[in-house]
Amino acid sequence: MIKGTQYKGRNVVDNFQLPADLAPIFQEIEQIIGKETYDLWFKPAGFSFQDNNLNIITPNDIWGKTIQNRYEHIVTDCFLKHTGRTITVSYKVDTTSPKQTAVLSAQDVEPMVEPSNQPAPANPFV
Repeated sequence: MIKGTQYKGRNVVDNFQLPADLAPIFQEIEQIIGKETYDLWFKPAGFSFQDNNLNIITPNDIWGKTIQNRYEHIVTDCFLKHTGRTITVSYKVDTTSPKQTAVLSAQDVEPMVEPSNQPAPANPFV
C-alpha cells in the first residue's frame, strides 16, 4: 500500500499528503492535542478511510492502544463535526515497517554508565 494515493477505492493518507476533504479534520485534531503530540503519535501512523470506517495503521500495538485510549474520542468528534457522520475506528499494526519506539520523556531514557576500573570507595558518603 502506498500512502497518499487511492488504493482499491479508499483514501489512504499520511500526514504529508492528506486529501482535501480530510485535511481540515486532521488539522483540527492537531490544534486540539498540540503539534508536538500530533507529530509524536499521528505522523508515524497511516490512515485509510472508507464507508465511515477510519483504519489507523500503527508501528506496534502500544502505539494503537495509546491513540485509542487518549485520542480516539477527539478523532471521532472531529470526523462527526466535519462530515456529519459517526465513524468507526479500527487499528492495524504494520508489521512490514521497521520497529519504532517512542521516547516520551527524559525519564524514559536510562543514562549510560561507563564502567570504572577504580575500586569503589570504602565509605561512599565521604
